[in-house]
Amino acid sequence: MPEGEFAFLCSLVCFPADDPLLVDRLVETNHAVYDRIRAVGGHLYPVSAVALTQAGWKDHYGPLWPAVEDAKARFDPRHLLTPGQGMFSE
Repeated sequence: MPEGEFAFLCSLVCFPADDPLLVDRLVETNHAVYDRIRAVGGHLYPVSAVALTQAGWKDHYGPLWPAVEDAKARFDPRHLLTPGQGMFSE
């Protein structure tokens, strides 16, 4: 949670037609909005249409990233969980 008394959730939800080009454009737009939010100190709620790279996940967790890596090594040493999220290198 952010510091302070209040936190706000802003969720953009779009359901495109079966059009791969439109889907790509919407995902690109999601990334642009996310980048603007991050630039002013916002954070991503991890259930979203914005796919993060490992660098993005490190940025998301900030100083807590080593604890996330430690938990992954301890509880999922075979890397079976969250394989498609791009959080951890193989």
